[in-house]
Amino acid sequence: MEQALYQRMQQELEARQRSGNLRELPLVSFSDNRIVLDAQSYLDLSSNDYLGVARDPKYTQTFWHTMLDTERSGSDFANHFLLSAISAGATGSRLLTGNHSFFFYVEELIASLYNRNNRSPNAPEGASPWASLYLSSGFEANVGILSTLFGKRDLLLVDKLAHASIIDGMLKSKAKALRYRHNDLEHLEALLAAHAGSYDNVCIVTESVFSMDGDQAPLAEIVALKQRYPNVLLYVDEAHSFGLFGSGGLGLCAELGLLAQVDFLMCTLSKALGSYGAFLLCQPLVKSYLVNFMRPFIYSTALPAVNVSFSWYILGLLHSSALHSKRVYLRKITSYLHSNLQEMGLKPSHSQIQPLITGDNEKAALAYQAFKRAGMLALPIRYPTVPQGQARLRLALNSCLSIDDIDRITRVIAHCRQLFV
Repeated sequence: MEQALYQRMQQELEARQRSGNLRELPLVSFSDNRIVLDAQSYLDLSSNDYLGVARDPKYTQTFWHTMLDTERSGSDFANHFLLSAISAGATGSRLLTGNHSFFFYVEELIASLYNRNNRSPNAPEGASPWASLYLSSGFEANVGILSTLFGKRDLLLVDKLAHASIIDGMLKSKAKALRYRHNDLEHLEALLAAHAGSYDNVCIVTESVFSMDGDQAPLAEIVALKQRYPNVLLYVDEAHSFGLFGSGGLGLCAELGLLAQVDFLMCTLSKALGSYGAFLLCQPLVKSYLVNFMRPFIYSTALPAVNVSFSWYILGLLHSSALHSKRVYLRKITSYLHSNLQEMGLKPSHSQIQPLITGDNEKAALAYQAFKRAGMLALPIRYPTVPQGQARLRLALNSCLSIDDIDRITRVIAHCRQLFV
């Protein structure tokens, strides 16, 4: 039996290798805004560190200085922080011994940011202020929330290109699930018309900025569809827009003025904010329900205080001039690259994520090598991360890039233009 298991694994790995889809773990590090792979330094075009926070030691240094500044924060707070942060572990789940005070600080700060700046003016009459729940990761959030909240009398309508964590949450849920064609409003509307009356609740699930294509969901139009049905809810994953879009970086839903119509808003802290973890914005009743019924939350050890307190620190900088300038600059260089792509006859995305689709794996590998020879790391993305026949390079722009860097990227794309569809 054991031998059969190993044989099956070996066969499946060999099949992956033959198709050009075998994955291995790269050993990387960061140095002076560059990524180091195999002892070679490259321009980073692959990480999700969109604002350069994770790789900039200045943020770590000022974090420690600020938190331990007894004159600014008070000696009791500094002592409490130090005692919490020196522990590398949280000792237990949040429902046991791991619910240290920094979870409370972060959740209160997040809720206040959204309730003060976006929710209250447009909220439906009688709506409660939003509550926030800090979770260990975006993957845990999507899997746990969707599988916990929706049951046999519910329907999930999920965008075809939604993230793997959303798909896993959909599959784990007891709800009926249907996929609508990517950003296809007509298909979504047809599914709503055909099925909404047969279920207690229908939840539309989408990303705001899609992680592999860099395009945006038609959120205003989805909200308009939602408003036509009394039992339709909306779940939006803002992993790749939080920190970058909207007033103070609160995301694309905030930028479009749609927050009051979103029922569940999931954001990650591990991308633009350079920290770790995720949070859900929801009604207080939903938060209480998840705390009591969401198995990945209940049975996972909590994040250590040092991780959560760094999130608190960075969240406090969201409205700062420094991060605002980074957001503005990132949009500037993104727009510049998009203009260059249009001139070459390539389709630009609508965000800092720019796919260069090759179609097959061999062309993706050739394009990867072309960028690598030019001193840039743009990793190939293949099946099953993207559909069969949709292999690509995924350029993830960040605020550490210069205009000259964008020119270099453009020259490489032009040099191997024949590889991209």
